[in-house]
Amino acid sequence: MYEHDPQMNWRNNLRVQFIKGIYQLRKVLESLFEISERTQQPTHTYIDRILEKHLRVLKDLSHILYRVADRGDISCKQQRLFDKFLGELWHELDKARGNARLLESYASEDEINDGNHLRGLRQLDRQVLAAARRDMPVQIRRARKLMDRLMPLFEEILPLYRTNEVVVRTLYFSQDFFDKVLDRPSTVYFFDIIFPGKVGEGYDFLCQSLERSQHFDQAQEACEEAIRILSSQLHKSPYLDTFRQRLETLKEKQGSPSEIPSNSVTG
Repeated sequence: MYEHDPQMNWRNNLRVQFIKGIYQLRKVLESLFEISERTQQPTHTYIDRILEKHLRVLKDLSHILYRVADRGDISCKQQRLFDKFLGELWHELDKARGNARLLESYASEDEINDGNHLRGLRQLDRQVLAAARRDMPVQIRRARKLMDRLMPLFEEILPLYRTNEVVVRTLYFSQDFFDKVLDRPSTVYFFDIIFPGKVGEGYDFLCQSLERSQHFDQAQEACEEAIRILSSQLHKSPYLDTFRQRLETLKEKQGSPSEIPSNSVTG
């Protein structure tokens, strides 16, 4: 258990913060890409907010978690590659931010007169602005491609948390947040990744953890959810009977003597 280890609690907080942030960043970058393709010129403020509010935090967290591998039983190379390419994503968006600022600040100005000694500077100025208009949408497309490559790489790293009760419970408790950023039921999505292809194993681990941490109401809800999901699968899960038995046990634990109706008749 990690609850009484300050160092582990601190690191788990970083892990949860990173998982939330990376999926939120993907959604934000999709919006940036759509704006860029539609208008060809997102504002400097918009790109700056993505970098400073979202990506800077993730870049710093990635250095802590993945530049030096988070755990040795998952490929260290994968984790370092992820950290490296997240840095490249930063640089692409940083270049796009610079071009957005250049275009907003100077594209409408024409302060260079036609004097012969300034004619070369005028031509260079036009070339710089033309390059900014040309390069910014390309940089945003590259950023989107990098994000598209980063997510599968990150999801190859996620199984390292399969024995981490704090991370698994937090993913479950944060399912409203993740449902929105993923546009799908997030608990099943994550369990299919963290416990590769074994959603039942994920729910079993979650329910045991919830019971150990005395979240009995949530354990009962998770059991009911697992039964509903596994019952809808084509092939019967070996965990289905386990969840049914556990649910009955949880209901018995939850019912105190004062909550059980008396069968005696008083006169």
